[in-house]
Amino acid sequence: MKVRGVAGMALAVALGVGGVGLGRAEAQAANQPELTAIRVKLDEIATLLKQFVQQSTRQDRAVLLSQRLETAERRLIALEDRLQRRATERDHAQGEAAQARNSLQALAEMAKLDPSGSAADALQKENVRLQSDLDRRTTDAQRLAGEVTDLEALVAQRRAQVAQLESALDQLLIAR
Repeated sequence: MKVRGVAGMALAVALGVGGVGLGRAEAQAANQPELTAIRVKLDEIATLLKQFVQQSTRQDRAVLLSQRLETAERRLIALEDRLQRRATERDHAQGEAAQARNSLQALAEMAKLDPSGSAADALQKENVRLQSDLDRRTTDAQRLAGEVTDLEALVAQRRAQVAQLESALDQLLIAR
């Protein structure tokens, strides 16, 4: 019978295969302390292997969580940049709408200063153009305001996800 490794040797000794000139019972009795020591060592090795596997699994999870966290942070930064650009566009559109309103008010003042009505046609055409411009700019400002609101909600959600990932990673690292 061919014996391989420490475990095989321990098994061979336990079964009495290696006993030269002794009976099986005598070999077992003579080797009992060594068998007990081997079993204890095997149990220690098994415990160390389990700990190694658990630590390796925790490290793998930590790496995965770390990668997910990094990806989430990059997406959050990109989303915050997009939010900032939309907020700037919204502010600009609101400013343009305010300018269009001011132009309409100035036009109305000019119409009051023309008692004869000689410029009425020109003022009416300009009024229609300015009103159309105001409507377009107001619509743009409202659309951008809606986008900004949606992006703010999405940014808040992503920040919560990042915080959750950070917490999970911290807990995993503390558990080591």
